[in-house]
Amino acid sequence: MALVSRTELGVRDTGISITVPDEPRAKLMYYIDCIFSVVDITGLDPNIQRFRQFQNYFTIIGHDIDRLIALCLILSPDELQDKVIFHNEEICGDSGNKFLELSNLQMRFLVTESMVIGGQNRQVRKIMVFRTIWMKKNFIDPMAHLLLRRQQEKEEEEEKNKKSSFCVIL
Repeated sequence: MALVSRTELGVRDTGISITVPDEPRAKLMYYIDCIFSVVDITGLDPNIQRFRQFQNYFTIIGHDIDRLIALCLILSPDELQDKVIFHNEEICGDSGNKFLELSNLQMRFLVTESMVIGGQNRQVRKIMVFRTIWMKKNFIDPMAHLLLRRQQEKEEEEEKNKKSSFCVIL
């Protein structure tokens, strides 16, 4: 781990401005794409590249939604905050989040160079700082929405199965 203090000499913002579709799957896929930018999660899921393509959110249906949710739980802010993602309203300025290169980074964060995710040691590429509203918009709210929607779909399916299951005794 490297202790980083508040010297902004040479800090390089490596992010770009993008537009994410206003759909929970797209928001969570964007979150995964952001995490992929900061830590090497290659191989964590066979479809990791597909889950990063948030513009194609409409292709994620059925069991793929369950896999997306599971992947987001593995990569949740609870697991990554203060390791590779950091809450800091001031550094973000007008942006919802920012990516900063580790080689030039000198803020006041304790940054790890690698971490265990999904049972494997993963290399940290850079860090991401975020504002509260960004995390709410791109992880917390979409995750709650998808979990509720999947629960409702499963309950509807169970109800449908109950109604269609009957026994005729002659």
